[in-house]
Amino acid sequence: MHLRYVDARRYLVRGDDCGFSVQHEILKKGAPVRLEFRNHVYAVLITRGSGRVRLLDAHGHVGEGQDHAVTEGSLVALNAAEAVELEAETDELHAVSVLNPPLFGTEQRHAGSGVFPVVDSDGEELQSYDHSAVGRLFSAPESLKGGSAPMKDDPLF
Repeated sequence: MHLRYVDARRYLVRGDDCGFSVQHEILKKGAPVRLEFRNHVYAVLITRGSGRVRLLDAHGHVGEGQDHAVTEGSLVALNAAEAVELEAETDELHAVSVLNPPLFGTEQRHAGSGVFPVVDSDGEELQSYDHSAVGRLFSAPESLKGGSAPMKDDPLF
């Protein structure tokens, strides 16, 4: 993904069958980037640089007491439906993020809202989904589908 102030590289995507995706985003100094993961849970670890993270309310405004400094080692985790602005104060702010459901790899953030769609198993982009679509969006990785207990491969179980 290449927006004016963001360069993103995707390392693990849905097709890698890990159950999550991993990205490396590099934000450039100059403007806040709105991130809204209405369809995902999201965790981001700042690996280089410093900046600000601002939790936005339902109207897109920064809530009182919701403007925080982030530096190397800071971790930000968002539940679905939370929105933030992330802004680099140094020339570059590097962040490694994990999303679930995993990104498919080709979807693009909506220019107006900043929301990433989810892509189902048929390749259809969805702006939102209900419980009936969950199985088409994400599932346990193949290595864990039978559980993690020592007996998981026993034919009796």
